[in-house]
Amino acid sequence: MENERERDLLDQERATDEGMPEYEIVRENPVLESRKQAFERGKDQFSNKLQEEMANRKQKS
Repeated sequence: MENERERDLLDQERATDEGMPEYEIVRENPVLESRKQAFERGKDQFSNKLQEEMANRKQKS
């Protein structure tokens, strides 16, 4: 576990040294990537529900 954390820190340092934005590293970490995907999916679902609700309210008025 400690080695993994060390490796991640080294990857971050290397990435920022090379001028690559830190968020690019996220793709290499499956846990972070799946969290990011879950967040995006949740955001999309919320947006869809919000649009439906707004459409329903327009129809009622």
